[in-house]
Amino acid sequence: MEIGDELEILDKDKESTKYQITEIASIEPTDLNLLRKEAGKTQITLITCENYSTKRLVVKAEVKK
Repeated sequence: MEIGDELEILDKDKESTKYQITEIASIEPTDLNLLRKEAGKTQITLITCENYSTKRLVVKAEVKK
């Protein structure tokens, strides 16, 4: 994934929402700043472990307009 890439999420009713990646970061497990919601934006935040669970990879995306 790269900034600008598109991803699509299907909800339980199989309704589709398209998002565009706006930010990718490798952070410390205790850093919660990227998890804060930005006012006026519809976003999704994906988080996974990396580097043998010593870091977190965070991918943020906004609803594609």
